[in-house]
Amino acid sequence: MTAEIAPPGSADPMEVRRIAALLRDSVDACNVTDCQRAMVRMSALAAAVLAMQEGVEPVLQMVLRDRNRIAIQSDLLGAAALGIRNVLCLRGDPTQIGNEPSAPGVYDLSTEELLSTCRDLRDRGVLRGGDAIDVPPRLLLGASANPFAGGLEESFANLRGKVTAGADFIQT
Repeated sequence: MTAEIAPPGSADPMEVRRIAALLRDSVDACNVTDCQRAMVRMSALAAAVLAMQEGVEPVLQMVLRDRNRIAIQSDLLGAAALGIRNVLCLRGDPTQIGNEPSAPGVYDLSTEELLSTCRDLRDRGVLRGGDAIDVPPRLLLGASANPFAGGLEESFANLRGKVTAGADFIQT
């Protein structure tokens, strides 16, 4: 079972630590949201490390809205170097609903391309541009699925695409 930690809209680490301490004995892992609802918040990576320091297994959410492929790969390598083992790959909410509605969304990759990039980093030790890396990240890769969005066949096709691209687990 997982729970969710939404990082605060400040630099105060105590809110993340408090929530993590409350959850650590009740869940297997905690999703650490990445600027959920397109709101400026503490970085998900920083909050995931804080949660880990409190004994919680973090699932780092990585959204495409805010990063290009260079930043994504850099963040994945950094997360692995800090001990993060689980990444949930998401498209991300549109910026128009958040507190910076005029910010452009990046969306450099699709969710499937993000998953395949993560898989290639992990399994082949290769960056998206083809360069080899010495120490690949050891990551469990996740994706989301909404079985109630669209028709059943469309939902299953979307899910199949994510699994084919590299998802090891699915969250609904």
